[in-house]
Amino acid sequence: MREKERICKTCGAVYTGKSCWNCDTNFSAGHADPLVVLTRELADALDTLNYGEAKSVYRRAGIEQRQFLRVKNRQTKYTSLHVADAILSALERPELLHNGTVRVIPNPRWTKEKWEFYLNYHCPEDNLTDF
Repeated sequence: MREKERICKTCGAVYTGKSCWNCDTNFSAGHADPLVVLTRELADALDTLNYGEAKSVYRRAGIEQRQFLRVKNRQTKYTSLHVADAILSALERPELLHNGTVRVIPNPRWTKEKWEFYLNYHCPEDNLTDF
């Protein structure tokens, strides 16, 4: 069976498997996304949900129950921005990402070199490599 082709979030190259051949981004274990949120801040927004409400939220968010429960139970330190955005949109609370309640931060698992590559690829006109 042929592996599914994907587009790298870092450099835009098409790759198969768990790593991009072009920029060597590892897409497992939380290394894929350039921006993340602190799971504990996201989980605070979920504390008041009962079982039925939680089930409704993860279904509307389009994520797996296991991934949702990892956030709700604070089992990880960081959550990718796209997952946090999906959860907060399903909660109808997207403003939490904009008002600082759930802070968006650079992925701490990324090296400076990887950030420079990402910023030069996605923002070449800005040359945002000084951070």
